[in-house]
Amino acid sequence: MKLRDLPPEILGLTLQTLPQPDLYQCIFVNRRFNAAAMPHLWRAPLIHNHQRFKQFVRCVRASKKPVGSWVRQFKVAWEGFDDDDCLLLLPHIPQLEDFTIHHSDYLTDKSISHPYPCCHTAYDMRAFRRLRHLDIVCSDKNAMMNDFLVALSKDDRSRIVMPELESFSVTGCNEIGDTAAIRFITTHPRLEYLTLMACGITDATLDAVQHYLPRLVYLDISFCESVTMAGVRRLIRASKLQM
Repeated sequence: MKLRDLPPEILGLTLQTLPQPDLYQCIFVNRRFNAAAMPHLWRAPLIHNHQRFKQFVRCVRASKKPVGSWVRQFKVAWEGFDDDDCLLLLPHIPQLEDFTIHHSDYLTDKSISHPYPCCHTAYDMRAFRRLRHLDIVCSDKNAMMNDFLVALSKDDRSRIVMPELESFSVTGCNEIGDTAAIRFITTHPRLEYLTLMACGITDATLDAVQHYLPRLVYLDISFCESVTMAGVRRLIRASKLQM
């Protein structure tokens, strides 16, 4: 069988193993290679600074192809990513599965519930029904309140937000307490990895983890000063967690 005789599905599976520079070269081979490589090229865009981020958004908005729908992973690795950036990005990548935000000092509750200016309903982080991984790290202690986590539990129609979420990490939000954490935990039973680092939770949250997260295999509660050793021991005895 010659290369040109490969079914599109097989060609796509072959190309997805290539690094981005090689994928980029494939789009210039011919139309078949272009069609097969494009979704993989856009699956996890590499963006290293705010200027490139702005260029990415302009490109997605201007493209005649649904390139934003091909994005599955997006990592914010530069400083200064704020609510306006988040709300600018979210409407254009509806199939996102993995969202990581480093240096989120300027990210607040606005990214959860702020109405998108071109829509009559809120279009925000809660719109990602397929999201599996959400990591928000190095956040300012005063930026994200309990409302942030509460809003990630159920939307205005009482639907579960991010029902396929398997991994969640939030760091440095000491105002997130038991009420918000427990509500989030009870509405996301598929969680396997959970990080609540430097949060204001107590043993009550650990008890909720034990009862509502049967799939959980990893828990990080470092620097949660209100958690006691007794609560940790109780959780470890009742589970197979890695902590």
